[in-house]
Amino acid sequence: MDLWDFLPFFSSEVGYLGLALVSFFGSLIPFVPIPSFILLITMSVGDQFNLHILALIAAITATVAKQIIFAISYGGRRIISEKTKQRMKPFQKLVKKYGAGAAFFAAATPIPDDLVYVPLGLAKYNPLRFFIATLTGKIVLCYVCLLYTSDAADEEDSVDLGGRRII
Repeated sequence: MDLWDFLPFFSSEVGYLGLALVSFFGSLIPFVPIPSFILLITMSVGDQFNLHILALIAAITATVAKQIIFAISYGGRRIISEKTKQRMKPFQKLVKKYGAGAAFFAAATPIPDDLVYVPLGLAKYNPLRFFIATLTGKIVLCYVCLLYTSDAADEEDSVDLGGRRII
């Protein structure tokens, strides 16, 4: 019996596309984290999939979904009252200084990151900086998930992941 028999929706035939869809739609739903990294970890076992491609697909599709949420909140500022906009001025100054770090930290941890992304969008944080920080954080998260599932390598400068070296 194969592991994929227990997960029929995520069969090996679905492969990279299945991971991309789960990662994208799981990240697109605001404030409800659907842990696509479980599928990422499951797919990393064995040698059927390239680990770097898995990590990059999961990171890029999750980042694109988060960019959509950010863009909606960025545009949602139009419905905020002028009084609220004035009260957000100090937050905007803070965001200019620490926004990339907050976006990176939220992306690199399995917390509900929309709690950080929506306020960044409302504060009109730079979309390109947001994208770069979020993508970098998601790449870190995906590789940490892959490293977490690995066995200790027999070489000090590498990590064994199901018999395959990723570092």
